[in-house]
Amino acid sequence: MKDLIIILPIGIIIGFIFIWIKQQRTNSENVKVNQRISSKTKYQITSQSLSTSQSVYHKIENNKLQNIKKIQDRQSPEKVDNINSKQNHQAKSRLLSLDQRQNQGRINQQDSQGSRIKFRDDMRDLQLQQLNTKIEYLPNRNEPQQNKIEEQQNLKLRQSQERQIEDQKAVIQNQNQSAHTNSVIVQQKIFNLYNISCRVRNYDTKFLGPAIISQNYDDLFIDKNTKQQLNLFLKGYRQVRGDGNCYFTAIAFQYFEILLNKFSDLEFKEFMSQILLMSFQIQYHDYFIEDPLQNICAQRLVQLLSKLRDKPQNLESMMADPNQEFYGLAIIFFRNLAQYLYIQYNSQIIDEYKPDLSNELLTWEFQCNDSEMINSSLAKYLNIIINVYLIDQKKSEVTQLNYGKQSKNQIHLIYIPGHYDIGIPI
Repeated sequence: MKDLIIILPIGIIIGFIFIWIKQQRTNSENVKVNQRISSKTKYQITSQSLSTSQSVYHKIENNKLQNIKKIQDRQSPEKVDNINSKQNHQAKSRLLSLDQRQNQGRINQQDSQGSRIKFRDDMRDLQLQQLNTKIEYLPNRNEPQQNKIEEQQNLKLRQSQERQIEDQKAVIQNQNQSAHTNSVIVQQKIFNLYNISCRVRNYDTKFLGPAIISQNYDDLFIDKNTKQQLNLFLKGYRQVRGDGNCYFTAIAFQYFEILLNKFSDLEFKEFMSQILLMSFQIQYHDYFIEDPLQNICAQRLVQLLSKLRDKPQNLESMMADPNQEFYGLAIIFFRNLAQYLYIQYNSQIIDEYKPDLSNELLTWEFQCNDSEMINSSLAKYLNIIINVYLIDQKKSEVTQLNYGKQSKNQIHLIYIPGHYDIGIPI
């Protein structure tokens, strides 16, 4: 117990000693920190404290002076008026400023309302514009579909046109084949007629001779006096084969020359249509052309004349060639035309004049001696003048006979009874 009493005070003393030592260390550290502060900073702190103390003193003095001044001002009536006027002025200015603020407020309010109205109008315009844009855009959205429809329509149109072209080509091809077939049929039919008539006579080489520009007329077997009379009208002649068709050969060749060289396109087409309407009847012993073939013969003649329209200089060679069907078709056409006109223009006197003439006209290689009525009918229908130079070999005379009214197109026939040749006018 005694030891505890002794140790306890000693422990307390030692603890105080430790506390004191620790405090000393702390104070020494603070001193070191304060020493680090520069003399300049200390000076600034000191001056700041001094200025602060001085400003407080001056503020107190200023307040005293202002209070004294206010007391003096209250005691002076001029000062009171000045104060009142100043207060009134300040009140007026405040009222004015208040009015200005109110006016400005109303202006701002009006501007705000105008802005709202303008904003509303702008929004409305914008909405309308957007709506129009949508409306304009709608077709554009449907444009691919519309383009597809148009493409389909164009495709159908192209296909239809291609089918039409193919059909036309097929028709043309069929027509060409049919025309070729028909031409072969017609040619064979006409050649059969040649085989039983003109080809039997080996000496007949051509149906038509070349043009002879001569005043001698040696091949006509006429005397000098007759030649001199012919020279008054003609400068030459063209021989026609004497096979019974000579009259129609002379008429057909000269009229085709006029048709190919002088007719307009319209006149040419009109005459082609007349050929198509004409019958192509012919008879020669047991030979005849069947009704279905008659129209084919007419078409073939039109086809050949249409080709000659571009090259009329080939007429002589085609008419003279015994290996072509043109001569036979031309003779058959003019025989049928003469028979048709003879019946139409002379129906009242046929029985009295010559009832068999109609059959004679439709007979191949039958010589037409009674040609006066035929000349008149052909001249009237064809709108030409037919000049016939009748030669009387016994009397050595030449008599000119004219059929038809005044016309620019004329045909010239040299007629020695029993045969016709073609005269070439001066």
